[in-house]
Amino acid sequence: MVLAASSEAGLEGDPSGLEGLPETDMTRLGVKGSGCMGIDPSSHPQRITWIPKRRGSIVWQSDQNERVDSWLMIAQLVADASEQLMANASAEGGAIDSALDAYNSRIAYLRDEATHDGYGLNKRSEDDFKQFVRSRPYMRKGNLVLMDNGNLRAIWKDEQGGRLGLQFLGGNMVQYVIFRRRQADQAISRATGRDSLEGIVRQIDAFRLHSLLGE
Repeated sequence: MVLAASSEAGLEGDPSGLEGLPETDMTRLGVKGSGCMGIDPSSHPQRITWIPKRRGSIVWQSDQNERVDSWLMIAQLVADASEQLMANASAEGGAIDSALDAYNSRIAYLRDEATHDGYGLNKRSEDDFKQFVRSRPYMRKGNLVLMDNGNLRAIWKDEQGGRLGLQFLGGNMVQYVIFRRRQADQAISRATGRDSLEGIVRQIDAFRLHSLLGE
């Protein structure tokens, strides 16, 4: 048997409005006793059910209040999470802008020097460098130089002999030089080669260069 609620709330798909339906004698439909229509909280998916009067209106109202409180709590948790995500995104965006601003004047200076010397800055190299900075906005500023071939090269060093040099070749490729002393009583490990921007991130993780970059 399918029963349809005729209340405005029911037509709009709001199950919370069903508690307002009047108590009805359902004997003509084969249901003994009086009661009211409501949502069965134990069914999944939820369905309309006949609640006999023996449960009492107080019990039914209590069930409704518990569901309303639960939904309000869930709604508040969602709102808080959304607000936190927006705050994190705003902070991340601010950090990226600040990191790029730290290099903009240096890049402009290098571009002018290259033009004065008769060559230019490789735009693809510049784009890859900025993409790398955006991916790690909290690293400390490195020493940025311009190679004779027009590529940007960034260098980070520490007092323990650690070093990371990255020449941005364009086309998502980077030439790297890594010096890393893993422990004070060990020799410095050295690695050179070429890798993608994504591969360089893995190299940084593998050599544990986060402290070198000041992250």
